[in-house]
Amino acid sequence: MCLLRERLNSLFGPELLRSASDSSSSGHAESLAATLAEHRQHLVSIQGLVDQLKEVIPAMQMSISDLTEEVNNISSTMVDGFCVQSSTTVQCQSAGRQLVDLVIIDELC
Repeated sequence: MCLLRERLNSLFGPELLRSASDSSSSGHAESLAATLAEHRQHLVSIQGLVDQLKEVIPAMQMSISDLTEEVNNISSTMVDGFCVQSSTTVQCQSAGRQLVDLVIIDELC
């Protein structure tokens, strides 16, 4: 029993399975083998997802940088002097929702 506990604590899964199948508890060994196989499949799936994320992260970072720059440019334009050449107010209502006023800006200077 101590040897079995040492193997478990050392994380020697295949050896633990072999020793369990040598004894009378082969049902338990089969259950452990099935669980180990499932965990391996999950690990492969998770590794695939990690690899996909590693591939798209640079593009996501570039998009975030581009959008941040665009927002900063818009913000500085508004601070420097925002004026509207012409605007139209439109009232919108959809499927019983609250009435909303939209201002459509035709041109910025």
